[in-house]
Amino acid sequence: MPLPVVPLARSHRADEVEPMGRQALSDVYDPVAAGELLPDGFRQLLPRDAIPPVYEPRFTSAEDARYPDDALVLGVEIDGDAHAYPISVLNHREMVNDKVGGTPILSTWLPLGSAAMVHRREIEGEEVVLGNQGALFKGAMTWWDHDTGSVWSQTRGEAILGPRAGYRLESLRFTVTVWASWRRDHPGTLALDADSARVHTAG
Repeated sequence: MPLPVVPLARSHRADEVEPMGRQALSDVYDPVAAGELLPDGFRQLLPRDAIPPVYEPRFTSAEDARYPDDALVLGVEIDGDAHAYPISVLNHREMVNDKVGGTPILSTWLPLGSAAMVHRREIEGEEVVLGNQGALFKGAMTWWDHDTGSVWSQTRGEAILGPRAGYRLESLRFTVTVWASWRRDHPGTLALDADSARVHTAG
């Protein structure tokens, strides 16, 4: 029997989501809500993007970044271009759609189990945008792509539901280390602006 489906309602104010997210949360197909057969180990826990990804990241220079030296960061370097994402931000946002070295990438972090992954977000040469499905699959996070609504597994980098089921994203190298070490090894790195990525609650 399929597991209960959580209604696909926003859990945050619309003006708190970046423009790409506002546009995509309208009427995109959801295979879970549509009643597709769910794989074993799939649990829908929250509405899509209830944990809002960073869709339009803003960066600062290493010199201007205010991270403590011992702050953990997820670092990515492609063709000499380096970006760092503080784990303190990823604990609340979990996903960053970004470009590094001209390559569209998705950096993800599941606080449950401290699972980090980075993937090239291109399918057959076309850039895709990915959101947070709000579900776990075999204990790991899942995503949804904005053009077909297919659901993807973080650990597999593979679509497990929807029109793209069976497609895979290329996994990319990354580093999880302290900010001082990443900055030393990548002095020209850009750092995700933590203030711009903060989730503001209503009230």
